[in-house]
This record gives sequence, C-alpha cells and structure tokens, in this order.
Amino acid sequence: GRFLITYYHELGHKNEAAKYGIDFKLGFSKFIQIDSKNIKIGGGLAVPRTKLDCEGYNKLNQNDKTVIVLKGITNDQKSIIVLLSVYLIINILLFILYLKYRSINLVGLSILINIILLILILFITMSTIDNLNYKNPISDISMALNNINLTC
Repeated sequence: GRFLITYYHELGHKNEAAKYGIDFKLGFSKFIQIDSKNIKIGGGLAVPRTKLDCEGYNKLNQNDKTVIVLKGITNDQKSIIVLLSVYLIINILLFILYLKYRSINLVGLSILINIILLILILFITMSTIDNLNYKNPISDISMALNNINLTC
C-alpha cells in the first residue's frame, strides 16, 4: 500500500511536468529510516530524465515549478478523499448487513477492513506531513518555497 501511495504521489509530479514538456523518471527506495524525530518507510523521487529535461525544469519560473512540486501533495489529498469515501461506504454496508444478519463474522470482517483502510490513510497522512515539512530540504514544500534549481 505504501509504495502504491508513493507512486501516485510521484506520478503527480511526473504528469504535471509533462505539461511543460519535461519528462520525469520515477524512483523508489525500499528502506526504513529511523532517527530521533521520525520514522520514514520507503520513499519516492520524481526527477528529470535527461540533462535537457533538467535544464528545462530549471528555466521554469517559480510559479510553474511550484505547480509541479505541489502536484504530489494534491494527489495525496485526492487519495485521502477516495480512501475516506471507501471507508465510509464499506462501513455503512457492513452496518446494514450486520443489522440484517446479526453475524459475528461481519464484525470481524468490519474490524479487519477498518484496520487496513486506517493504515493506508495513516501512510498517506504521514507522507503528506513529511512533504509539508519545510525543515526537510528535499520536501515538496521546501522545493516550492525556495525555488530550488536542480543539479543537471
């Protein structure tokens, strides 16, 4: 689930950059990083594919770079809305089924589905918070606020 969420986040950057004629490649890391303040599981990266793409990105004005950089967070928000909608619909359906059948198996199924969906929502929320952390020099918000040029 975490890598699917990361992929969708990074895909937002890639698709937005394509609107400016810049091709981004996606990269992922499979690691667990634990330090004194946070735990980060996995990570993603969307970077220009070629030197020409990198130079094209660096030539963009700050507004255009900001749009590209923040598109990942926009995708995170969409993911949260979709998962919360699914969460609500599934719980309503399970509640109706429980009222009709009074089955203990439905309670167990409901708990399992709720745990899975809540973990996914937690991962998206953690990722979004990490990308909004202005103290992290490679977070989306730092990239947007500081008009950072990439090294080609």
